[in-house]
Amino acid sequence: MVQAGYCFSRVVSDHSLDVFGQGIVSRDALQVIAMSLLWISSVFLYGRSAFGLGRLGNSFGWPIFVALIVLTSNAWGVLLGEWEKGTSTAFYRMLVGSGVLVVAAFVIGQSQRG
Repeated sequence: MVQAGYCFSRVVSDHSLDVFGQGIVSRDALQVIAMSLLWISSVFLYGRSAFGLGRLGNSFGWPIFVALIVLTSNAWGVLLGEWEKGTSTAFYRMLVGSGVLVVAAFVIGQSQRG
């Protein structure tokens, strides 16, 4: 609620309220609704999966869930060409960071067996 209030106050103070009346609003609104449905679905699936993991489901499931969010976002960024204008150094850092997340998820998964 605080975030929404802050965002609204910024829109008003920047005199950007008229932007919401432009033609792209309907397309943006549909994208917001689609992303909201995807997000709440992923949180629901995480909750069901964490329950299935048992006693340590929250402590092991949450890092893997967040890592999958970041990896999916990175993959979409590459597929949609968001990295074309970026530097190669930044792109390789993103790849290394994604690799670290994959290794971390694997280590967390292996620790469940012990």
